[in-house]
Order: sequence, then structure tokens, then C-alpha cells
Amino acid sequence: MSRILAFDYGLKRTGVAVTDPDRIVISPLEQLLTTEQDFSAKVQKLIQEYSPGMVLIGWPAHDNKILDIHQAIQIFREKLQVQYPQLQVVYQDESFSSAEANRIYTQKHGSSGNAKKKIAQKKKQIDSLAASLILESYLQTRDFPSAHSGSDPEQTQSPVPV
Repeated sequence: MSRILAFDYGLKRTGVAVTDPDRIVISPLEQLLTTEQDFSAKVQKLIQEYSPGMVLIGWPAHDNKILDIHQAIQIFREKLQVQYPQLQVVYQDESFSSAEANRIYTQKHGSSGNAKKKIAQKKKQIDSLAASLILESYLQTRDFPSAHSGSDPEQTQSPVPV
């Protein structure tokens, strides 16, 4: 098997997580600032460092509207596919992953205090925790094919409207 590298792509920040080669352990990585000029170089470095067999990109599918984030995610995916044609680049429903990441973070660290430093630290961790949850969701659907009601799991991963 090979690693999976997951991105919770956002217009400002992008969370990143990766599996171990056996796809058992998920590790959140440092968040990337999507707006920085070296964003693409950092993504390239991650792909070189971890040599994933698949890249997973969170897709907000909780509503049927096409938003700016959807277009940005599509462009991000297209760039990856052109630059790394050997990689399988797959969408995974990320509905509510950030809300769940917030809940987990608050449960672990508490919600007391409102200092700017604490808020900045929380934002840094939330995005990569959300990427970890997206990756966990993907792996769980692969472990239990019956959850797809007999459908081919690979066919369910591309929610991009035609």
C-alpha cells in the first residue's frame, strides 16, 4: 500500500494530513496558508516527502450550491492532476469536518480564554484536524464497502457537478 495525503482546502488556510504506508495511522501535518506565494511549492514538497499513492481533497457537499470554494478546489485538483499524472486525486465529502474538528479541539483544550494567541493556535490546529477527519472518513468507507449499498466506492468520490 501507499500513503494517502489529504487536504482540507480553504480560501485562506489548508489543513493537511497523511497516513502511514499501511494506511492505519493518520497524522495531521502543519497547516498551509493558501494565500502565500509559496503554497504550491509547499504542496509539492509534501508530495515529494511523503510519496503518496493518492491525494484526497475535501469537498463541501452539504449543500447543492456551487460556491467560490468549489471552483478553487476544482482548480487545485486540476493543477495536481497535471503536475502529478501518476497520482490518483479524489474528492471526499468533508461536510461538517471543520465543525467536528472544532468540537474535538474544544473538548480537548477547553473553550476558556479569548486571547489572540490561543485563537491563532486553534486555527492552526483545526484545519489539519479537519483534514485528518476527512481522511478517516475515507478510510472508514473503504473498510466497510456495504456502506455504499453495493455501489463501487471509487465511483462515489467525484461530487463535482457536470
